[in-house]
Amino acid sequence: MQLEYIYAILFIAIIMLLRLRRQNKGYKASAMRIFRYPAVYIVLSLLLVLYTPSVMLFLLTAISIILGYAIGITFGSKSSVFSSQGKMMYKRSKEIFTIWMAAFVIRVLIEFLFPINTPSAVGMQSLYLTYAIPSGVYFWYMVADMLLAFSAGMLLGEALHIYKKYKSAVSAQTKNNAA
Repeated sequence: MQLEYIYAILFIAIIMLLRLRRQNKGYKASAMRIFRYPAVYIVLSLLLVLYTPSVMLFLLTAISIILGYAIGITFGSKSSVFSSQGKMMYKRSKEIFTIWMAAFVIRVLIEFLFPINTPSAVGMQSLYLTYAIPSGVYFWYMVADMLLAFSAGMLLGEALHIYKKYKSAVSAQTKNNAA
């Protein structure tokens, strides 16, 4: 195994451990923090589509995000907002976190198991056409990208639940402090 792969695996493992630790501890609540990750993942999902001129892939990505959003709305009720040491905190639902983590791991595994050499500028068009008609390795890249788009939609749906709970908790806290 090449040294670059070992470094990449260690880097990814550290990111995953930090995210798992943060998930268990909770996140400091603010409107920006609640919507940051969903926004980043939605943008990344759409950027993946921009690099492939495929109407089918665009539609599948949009459908994945919408389906994920609908499921995120459902599982978002399992998220929580709480006060810890005078700070408002929130925890995402374990189900959505697990699905997001699995999608991330699957995408990373596909990158390692089926590496695609970066094509030259001349070869980019053939890569687009190959990816636009998914088969073989490109099919698995597309499936992983759809999973990530799905999890991005779930994070967005869940974020709306968390935001409502956060606003309610802040309002209640303000009323208690005023009384």
